[in-house]
Amino acid sequence: MRDDCTDRLVRGLEERVLQLEQDNLALEVSHAHLRAILDNEPECVKLLTADGALLEMNPAGLRMIEADSLAQVHNQCLYPLIVEQHREAFRALNERVLDGGSGVVEFEIIGLKGGRRWLETHASPLRGASGAITAMLGITRDVSERKRTEQMDAGQHAILVGIASQRPLPESLERIARLHEELNPDALCSVLLLDDDGTHVLHGAGPSLPAGYNEAMHGQQIGDERGSCGTAAWRRERVVVADIATHPYWDNYRDVALAHGLRACWSTPVFGNNGEVLGTFAVYYRTMREPDAEALANIDKLLPVTAIAIESKRGQQSLVLSQARLAQQLLELEQLYSTAPVGLGLLD
Repeated sequence: MRDDCTDRLVRGLEERVLQLEQDNLALEVSHAHLRAILDNEPECVKLLTADGALLEMNPAGLRMIEADSLAQVHNQCLYPLIVEQHREAFRALNERVLDGGSGVVEFEIIGLKGGRRWLETHASPLRGASGAITAMLGITRDVSERKRTEQMDAGQHAILVGIASQRPLPESLERIARLHEELNPDALCSVLLLDDDGTHVLHGAGPSLPAGYNEAMHGQQIGDERGSCGTAAWRRERVVVADIATHPYWDNYRDVALAHGLRACWSTPVFGNNGEVLGTFAVYYRTMREPDAEALANIDKLLPVTAIAIESKRGQQSLVLSQARLAQQLLELEQLYSTAPVGLGLLD
């Protein structure tokens, strides 16, 4: 009897051990599947504590915050990465979620390597086996392109309203320059206009450039190898200079540019409806910089509204001149009749 009982007990234990091993293997497979899903999820998945410390983040999230590994940011508070004006809204969402709520927030961050991007987080509580809330579960997507499009559309609409209201040209050009600077941090924008002869550039706008530099560029003659803007206007094509200190186009202007801390300049001609060069749209940087396709596309998006602003002003000036000529002709005609002999008249 004892041997039979012992055998049954041993078999039962062996079966239990085998079942546990199978259960553990299933858990390991399930964990591996879950990890593979998280590692390949294109959106950020993260867990935060009540004070904003990072417990877990998948590779997509690490790329968003520009971290090289989870170890670099594990247990670190993420609040400092959030741009200050959005920080409190994110903190409030985290607190609400840990109290059992949920919500969505949009915010801008500055990554560990200096890159800026707009993010949208959907957050809900993560509960343990007992039902207690253990962390905030956040699903975050990069909405930078949508935010840029919204800002660009709103900015251009406001500028076009100003143009239609016949606001001064310098005001419109400055708003165009500032719009580009807002969407492209570190960029310093300049808009130069061609004079009536089409041989010299005149200051249009350069709100973030040093006043002394703007003054130095005003009235410069265009031509081949005459800086980025003079060459772009002359050649009727974009001119990219990544390093002003060494590029031959800047031989005659290098000292003044470097004296004002300018190291790179990309200039694009602005064309009118008839193909005439109206001026140039230039972007300066205080460090050497080569543009990528996105940077050039961002410039191109503002060229049409820049052309509209310039041509609208020219149209207004042309209308004023036409009205002045008509008034002068009417005045001369009136004087003619007032001084003519009594018998002067129209004959059928």
